[in-house]
Amino acid sequence: MQGWEFTLANSIQVVDLALYDNNLNGLFSPNGHPIGVWDSNGNLLVQGTVQTGTASPLVGKWREVPVTPTILGPG
Repeated sequence: MQGWEFTLANSIQVVDLALYDNNLNGLFSPNGHPIGVWDSNGNLLVQGTVQTGTASPLVGKWREVPVTPTILGPG
């Protein structure tokens, strides 16, 4: 598992999650790429799967997947 830690000053609504596609040629994994946001206690708050290859839409250099809209609070 890889990722980043961040702290929010204000609440945000997450509607998409994305993975970086540096070469713009798709992401390769037989079963797609699970992606999610966890809280500091290790609870999964929102999740999705970025599809393999170029099936997930490219936005800039990011392959996006829509997720159930989820509010993340400050902290």
